[in-house]
Amino acid sequence: MTSAPVGAYQCEEGTHDFTTGCGYVTPEATCDNPNPVTDTSGEVCDYTACYCDSPTVRDTTTDKCVRLEDCPKKEEKKDVEKKEEKKDEEKKEEEKKGVEKKGEKKDEEKKEVENKEEEKKYEEKKEEEKKDVEKKELAKKY
Repeated sequence: MTSAPVGAYQCEEGTHDFTTGCGYVTPEATCDNPNPVTDTSGEVCDYTACYCDSPTVRDTTTDKCVRLEDCPKKEEKKDVEKKEEKKDEEKKEEEKKGVEKKGEKKDEEKKEVENKEEEKKYEEKKEEEKKDVEKKELAKKY
């Protein structure tokens, strides 16, 4: 089941809509900040979000509502963050390799074109030399 609609969507089960109208925003309770304080630095209008129903809080690593005692421990959270960072780094390395391979292909294609041009020039030069030899032989005959 779902709760009341929020804006153009509905909140998931276990959450409720939080709207300010025009007023101060209280951040959602999370594992890192289970008792958030209302931000009075400025009023916000038309803020809408789905907050976890009490007694649960948002686990920001999974984006799920969990009981405070089920929140990951600081070390577990660090491990999860490290794994995510490692995945991001690996992805970047793969992308970098892909770019390098594309660059290598372009270099190979460029060399191939250059080699063909050199071959063509060599063949043309040989052809000219052959014609020169034929001209000299004809000149000797006459």
